Amino acid sequence: MVRTVFTLIAAAVLATSCATVPADQAGPATADNAPENQISAADQREADLRALDELTAILLAASQSYDAAAGNEAAADLVRAGEAPSLYETLGDARNSLAREVQVRVADLDGEARTTASAEGDGFFAIVNISDALQGGAELVLAEALSGESYLVETLRGYLADPAISVETKTFFQEVLPGLRAERDALALLVDALPEGALPEGAMPDEDEIEDDPQAGIQEPDPEDEEAGEAEETDADESAEEAAAAAETTVLAAQS
Repeated sequence: MVRTVFTLIAAAVLATSCATVPADQAGPATADNAPENQISAADQREADLRALDELTAILLAASQSYDAAAGNEAAADLVRAGEAPSLYETLGDARNSLAREVQVRVADLDGEARTTASAEGDGFFAIVNISDALQGGAELVLAEALSGESYLVETLRGYLADPAISVETKTFFQEVLPGLRAERDALALLVDALPEGALPEGAMPDEDEIEDDPQAGIQEPDPEDEEAGEAEETDADESAEEAAAAAETTVLAAQS
C-alpha cells in the first residue's frame, strides 16, 4: 500500500512541477471580460499578491509540519516504503519547492515575497498541529496531514472563485491544483487503509473537507470474479492499485 502511494505521490509531484509556466506565458483561465465586471489592474495586483502571500505561508507551514513528522521515527516508518525516504520528506520537499515558485511570482509582481510560515494558530496551523498529533501516535499524524492537504486544496479552489484575482494568477492555480489534489487523495488512501479503531473518534476530516472521493469512479470488483479464499489484505492492495491507477491517469491527463 505505501509503495503504491509513493508512486502516486511521485506522479503528482511531477505533474505539479511540470505544469507551472511563467506568468507572462500563462494561457487564459476562466474570466468574465464584460466591461462592467472588469477590475482595475491595481486591484487585481493587490488581490494576486494577497492570495500568493497566503499560499506561500500555507506551503511553508506544511513543509515545516512535514519536516517535524519526518523527524519522528514512528510517524515516518508508517509512511515509508523500504529504504526510501518517508512520504513526509517527499511532501515537505514538494511544498517547499512550490513555495519558491510562488515567491518568484510575487517578485514578478514587484511584491515582497514571504519567507516565513503561517503564524502559530493561524492559516495552516489553525487546521493542523503536527506537534500535538505526534503525542497521539503515528496514525493521528497521518490524519492531520490529510486535513492539511484538504485545507490546501480548498484554499486554491477558493482563489479560483475569487473574481478579483487575475486570469494569469488563476491559471497558475489551475495548473498546480491537479497535482495537489492527487497528493491529497493518496494520503486519503493511506488513512482509509488504517486498521479500524486506529484513530480516535473525530480525528478524520469532515467529508465536506474532501470534495473528491479518492475511490470515486473506481468500479468495485465483481465478487463472482474473486478467487475463493483470497486474503483480505490482498483485496485491499488490489483496491489501492486500482485507485492509484485511476488517479495517475488524471494526473497524466492534466500534464497533456
